[in-house]
Amino acid sequence: MGQRLEEIIFKHSLHILNDGKPTYRSGKAATAPDVTVTRGITTNGKVIWSITDDDLHTPHECILIQIGEKVDTQKYYVIDWPKFKWDEFSKCSAAALDSLLDKWKRGINKSVDDMVHNLATCIQDCVDNTATRRTVTKHSKPWINPTISDRLKELRKLKRKYWHRKSPANEDKHQQFLQAS
Repeated sequence: MGQRLEEIIFKHSLHILNDGKPTYRSGKAATAPDVTVTRGITTNGKVIWSITDDDLHTPHECILIQIGEKVDTQKYYVIDWPKFKWDEFSKCSAAALDSLLDKWKRGINKSVDDMVHNLATCIQDCVDNTATRRTVTKHSKPWINPTISDRLKELRKLKRKYWHRKSPANEDKHQQFLQAS
């Protein structure tokens, strides 16, 4: 397949935009089966091919093509609160706050401003050590949460089942699910 693709690209004077990053991830496997080819698009300006770090709930990565000047895409690393490890945070913060309280009792920091700063730093360090983070860009879908995601999976499963076998029972299940949503 690779040789045939190479022949087609050469025959039609196409340009490959991929930069070598994997476009498909499944388990530990990361490959690049998706090839983006164009013809004549480079006359409109610099062409930048990239993938996003967004979780699309599919093994394929989202591919972005920018033509002309590159626009800065801002990435934010935020704490994934639904997956926050509260038990681990509780243990970490208990030990750190006990240590801080001992320091205060010994009178090492006497200024209230220093104490407030030390307390805030202590709690922030505990959060940083236990929190899982996720990447958010302008392409992220913040409205997807586990509940909605599970409902969408169930809907796709029922729709697929109805598609493959259009029985009255499958149609009723599909319609009942839609009405309940």
